[in-house]
Amino acid sequence: MARRKEPTSTTFWGRFQTQVMEPYIDGLIKHLELRFQQLGTLGAFSIFGARLQDTTAFEYLKMLAQQFRTINEREVLQEWQSFNVLVTSGIMKDKSQLEVLQLMASGYEELHLLYPNLSLLAAIALTIPVSI
Repeated sequence: MARRKEPTSTTFWGRFQTQVMEPYIDGLIKHLELRFQQLGTLGAFSIFGARLQDTTAFEYLKMLAQQFRTINEREVLQEWQSFNVLVTSGIMKDKSQLEVLQLMASGYEELHLLYPNLSLLAAIALTIPVSI
């Protein structure tokens, strides 16, 4: 009687890769491509770090409002007016883009009350998976 060969950890790892990891990563890529069909959407989040002209910022904010329907376009454009002052010459002028995003998305109630749409966009920006 022939003895049955026991599977090795290499066999299990290979099956795990093909049956679990690869379908998961393929699905993740598919959903990211569906969600962000244009790279411009990701670039529009530069409003939180770059010192932009109002016309460019307005274009980016309109793009984000169209992409994320919970953002009120008219309100986010109004919020931008005072937020831009805060970032360029106020308490956030020396903050990095990541620091601004974290402040906007954190529990600081004043920022959430003053900038509800921008705070929501900051939270969205922080949850987008990106690679370097």
